[in-house]
Amino acid sequence: MSNDKKIKDLSFGEPEAEHDMYFIEHAFCETGVWRKVKSNLRLPFIIGRKGSGKSAIALKLQIDSAAIADGNFIKFVPDDFRHVEVRTLLQCLVNSNTSWQYIYQKVWEGIILGQIVNHILNGDKSERYYKVSSEFKEEVQKFEKECSFYVNALEDALARVITDFVKDKAFQQDEIELVKLREMLEPYNWKNLTRVIDSEYKKDSEHLGKIILTIDGLDEYWDCSEPSLHFLAQLLRVVKTLSAKMENSVKFVICLRDNIFRALVDTKCVEYDKLESAINYLDWDSKTLFELVATRAFVGNSTKDAVKSLRSILPEYIQELDIESYLGRYILNRPRAYINYFQLLQTECHGSEIVEEAHVKKSINQYRANRLTDLENEFGLTYPGITKLIDELQSMPEEFGQKEILERLDLLCSNADLQNKVPDLNGTSLSANYLISRG
Repeated sequence: MSNDKKIKDLSFGEPEAEHDMYFIEHAFCETGVWRKVKSNLRLPFIIGRKGSGKSAIALKLQIDSAAIADGNFIKFVPDDFRHVEVRTLLQCLVNSNTSWQYIYQKVWEGIILGQIVNHILNGDKSERYYKVSSEFKEEVQKFEKECSFYVNALEDALARVITDFVKDKAFQQDEIELVKLREMLEPYNWKNLTRVIDSEYKKDSEHLGKIILTIDGLDEYWDCSEPSLHFLAQLLRVVKTLSAKMENSVKFVICLRDNIFRALVDTKCVEYDKLESAINYLDWDSKTLFELVATRAFVGNSTKDAVKSLRSILPEYIQELDIESYLGRYILNRPRAYINYFQLLQTECHGSEIVEEAHVKKSINQYRANRLTDLENEFGLTYPGITKLIDELQSMPEEFGQKEILERLDLLCSNADLQNKVPDLNGTSLSANYLISRG
């Protein structure tokens, strides 16, 4: 197959999924994790590093659902929450004598069920909703009546429950007030609601389909403070329970950054062995990432032809390595990193007709400088001490591979003086292998 395109003619898409609708719709890379998510397996948690494709999967589910006449899709992200107020209140709850674990659990149950009920009541009004049983209608309407605040628009639901309801009652140690708080969070036992919804969708799956509920962006707005971690831990527990109870009616997809999940495990907020069976880890290799870039650059071609076309405009070998292996040595194994790199390469080539070895190497040097900044942005909230480590890494040679950076990181993490300045570097929370091997 002949290819007369130059690198200047190609488009690699955008690194951020929310700005990349076209390529997610027309050139989506169907990995093993995607196939698991699409299946009926109850694997609600997608864990991966920043830029590994979590949001792309959520967006692809939304696109595919919209293409179905009776598609059911619910998505919410925490930028809809008044997260600053919530975080402050969470800290107060942990420091009080209230049953804050119970509060967190009921808030998440109510929010999730509220959004499902909101979707059922206000979503597609086609005839499928007129065929449901009277019991189904009664339970949905009961929840709407008794828990109307949960059925509000998302930005109102969590904010009102936590800041308006809990705030007034949580710090009153009187037992009567605490009972009122519990009754406010769970006005009635909604266990039957989950059973009836699941039964109805199982009975009439042809007309009702299946609701897909995704939660994305959690890591953008919650830090690794104790109250924030416990709040997220309750979300994971609630979703795991609801996923089992509503296996016929709702597919849950919860996207969470790897370092946040690791903090949950390290601080014992969650028991890993109880969640392991419900987790999808987003792992990539250089071969698959090269295929991802190629299918974007040559939309509509088969993967094999797209890879062949992309190879034809790049140097075949660099330092005795084929181009895929060479790039895999220096670029972190994530879609965002590869897209960023190829955009840098495109800029470096300017108007050149041929991509030369020098272009590839200079682009890697630029990528390396940008990557250190990205690393600081990625871990700064979770591990503030990363800034000190980045400063030390700036003295490394312009061109380095994973072996060199692992050696330098191990040396830095064992340096007593640096540990004193940067306590977050000590221990498993931020080890060299964690920073690099997951990349």
